[in-house]
Amino acid sequence: MRIPRFALPLTASLVAAVLVSAQSPHPQQPTFRGGTNVVRVDLYATREGGPVEDLKITDIELTENGVRQTIDSFERVLTRPTVAQELRAEPNNVPESRQMAADARARVFVLFLDTYHTRFAHAAQMRGPLQQFLERVVGQDDVVGVMTPEMSANDVTLGRRTSVISRLLDDSIWGRRGRLTDNDPVEESYEACYAFEDPAVVRAMKARRRETMTLDALDDLVVHLGGVRDGRKAVLAVSEGWLQYRQDQSLARPLSPNTDANGLLRPPGPVERGATRRGERATVAFRDLQKCEVDRIALANLNNTDRLQRIGESANRGNISFYPLGAQGLSVFDSASGPEPSPGPAEDAANLRTRVQGLRYLAEMTDGVAIVDTNNTAQLLRRVVDDMSSYYLLTYASTNAKLDGEFRSIDLRVSRPGVRTRYRRGYRALTASEVPTTISGAAAAPVISSAQRAVLAALSAMAFNPRAELRLRASSYSAAGQHAFLVVGTLDDATRRLPEWAKGSTADVTVRADNGRRVLTTAVPLGADGGFAVAVSETGSLAAGDYSISVRVKSSAGATIEETAQVSIARDPLVMGDAVVWRRRPTTGPAYFRTADSRASRTDRLRFELATPAGGASARLLDRTGQPMAVPVLVSTREDGGVRWIVAEIVLAPLAPGDYAVEIEAGDATRLTAFRVTP
Repeated sequence: MRIPRFALPLTASLVAAVLVSAQSPHPQQPTFRGGTNVVRVDLYATREGGPVEDLKITDIELTENGVRQTIDSFERVLTRPTVAQELRAEPNNVPESRQMAADARARVFVLFLDTYHTRFAHAAQMRGPLQQFLERVVGQDDVVGVMTPEMSANDVTLGRRTSVISRLLDDSIWGRRGRLTDNDPVEESYEACYAFEDPAVVRAMKARRRETMTLDALDDLVVHLGGVRDGRKAVLAVSEGWLQYRQDQSLARPLSPNTDANGLLRPPGPVERGATRRGERATVAFRDLQKCEVDRIALANLNNTDRLQRIGESANRGNISFYPLGAQGLSVFDSASGPEPSPGPAEDAANLRTRVQGLRYLAEMTDGVAIVDTNNTAQLLRRVVDDMSSYYLLTYASTNAKLDGEFRSIDLRVSRPGVRTRYRRGYRALTASEVPTTISGAAAAPVISSAQRAVLAALSAMAFNPRAELRLRASSYSAAGQHAFLVVGTLDDATRRLPEWAKGSTADVTVRADNGRRVLTTAVPLGADGGFAVAVSETGSLAAGDYSISVRVKSSAGATIEETAQVSIARDPLVMGDAVVWRRRPTTGPAYFRTADSRASRTDRLRFELATPAGGASARLLDRTGQPMAVPVLVSTREDGGVRWIVAEIVLAPLAPGDYAVEIEAGDATRLTAFRVTP
C-alpha cells in the first residue's frame, strides 16, 4: 500500500538512536551445537526487590514446549553507572557506533516518540521523566537515540551523550495528536478532495494514515534492530496507543464528487486557503483526486490488529523488548473536548481500552514492561534500566529442528527458593524459506565477526526509505586514471503508476562541487522503467572532494518531485568502483534496467557492475550476519567505452525476505553492496 509521508522540522533535530555497551570481566565465548533454531534468553533474577548476583548454570532448568534443553552458554552481564556527559566516549562514525551495538554484552535502547498519537500536553508531561531517564539513569556505556514515525530506521544515528537528546526534548514540540492544522501537504490534499463532500471521510483518512505510518516505522525499527545483534534490545515507545483500524467498507464506498465540465472537483462553498486565496473556491485537479482515491481505498482495507501482532512476533524473534509508556497517564477519557466531534461514552471507553491493550500486548509479547494507567512514570522508567543493569545471558540450540514456523513456549525455573525471574516466554520458529544457510548447509551461527560488522556498515549505507517517491544512487569509479561517477534515479513503483506519471517525465539534474561550482546541468527523459542514468565527468578527471546532486523530476502533467544526494571522489584512483545496480523483472523480459531502489522482489534478478582495472574477480552472497550463503553469484566481465566492468548476477528466488549483501573481490579491493528482498 502506498501511504505518502512528509518530513517535519522536528525530525531533522531528533535524528539520534540507539545502542549500548555493557561490561563483563571475563565473558564466556558462546558455543553452539549447530541447530537451525538457536535461541537466546535474557534472564532477570531478583529476590526481595534486589538482583541475584551469583546464579550458576546448575541452578537453572530450561524447557521448550515441555522438553528440557541444554544451555550452551551462560554469563552474567553488568553495566557501569552513569557519569558526566563530557566523560562519555562518543563513536566517531556510524559504522563505529554499529560495532558498539554488535557487542554481545552491549545494551541497546531506542526512544520512539509517537508524534502522531501523543497530545502536546501529554508530551510536555513526559518531558521531565524522559530527561531524568536519559541524564540520571542511563549508564556511561549506554548508547541512546531517538526515532519518530517520520524517520526511516536507517536514518537513526548513534551516540552516548544523552544531554543532546535531553535538550531536544526540552526545546521541541513533538506531540501532534489533535492538532487543528499540521502543515501536512498530504492531509491538506485530503481536505481539498473530500472536505465538502463528507468531512468524516477526511477525519478517517487522516487517522488511518497516521496509524499506518507509525506501525510502518515500528516495523522498520524492529527489522533494523533485529540485524544489529542477537542480544537484547529495548524500545521505549512513548505513545497514547492505537485504535488498530480494520477494514471499513463505509470508507471504501463509491463517492460522487461534484465536478465541473473539465473534470475538476469543485466544493460547493468558499474555503480559506491563506491570505492569497481567502474566500476563493478551491478547485482540485482530477489527477489529485485520483491520488486521494487510491489512498482512500488502501486506507479503508487496513488490518492493523494483525499488523501489530506481526510486529510483536517479529520483535520477539529478534530479542527486542518493548517498554511502552502510556503518555496519557491515568486517564478516564480517550478523546479530548473538541475541536473534532467526540464519540459517545461507551465508544470512547472502548477506544481507550483498545489503545492501552495494544501497548500492553507489545510489552507482554516481548518480555517488556508496559508503563500505562499510571502517573508514576519516572519510578517505573528506572525499572526499565534496572532490568538491563544486571542480568544473565543464556543460549541454547533447540532440540526441535523442525522448520514449522510455530510458536514455542519457554519455561525457565531456578532451583533457589524465593527467586523471582523474568525472561522471554517463547519465540516463533523459522520456516524453511527463512533460514539463512551457509555454504556447508548448516544454519548461520549468531556470532559477531568482522564480516558481520562490514555487512552492518553496508546495510547502514543502504539508501532505503520505504516511503520515498524518488530514489537516487551515485556510484563513483575510475577509468584510465580518470575519476567519474554515475547518477541513477528511480521513481517508486506506486508513484509511477499514478495517472500524472503515465505519459512520460523528465529529470533535471544539477551537480555542484563542494566550492559551489556547477559541474553539470542536464535534462534527461525517464525510461519505461521510471528511471534515468547520467554520467558525470570532466576533461582531465573530476577533482577529489564532495559533490552535491539535485534532481527535479517533472511529469508531462505538471507533477514534480525533488530529491538530493551526495557523492565523494577519492584522491587516488579506485581499484574497484562502487556498484551500479541493475534489475530485471518478469515484466521486462530479458532486459535489465539500472535502479536506485535497494529493494527487489523474489521474482527479480539483480546485476551488480563495478568498474576496475584489476584482473580476476570473485563474488559471494552474505546474509546480514556476514555468513556466506549457498545461493550462487555468477561473475563475468565486459568492456564498455574503454572501461572494464565486473558483472555479478544473482537470482533472488531462493532467498527469504530480508537484508543481504553481495561481496565482490578484485585484486586487493573488496566491495560490499547491500539490498533488501521483499515478499
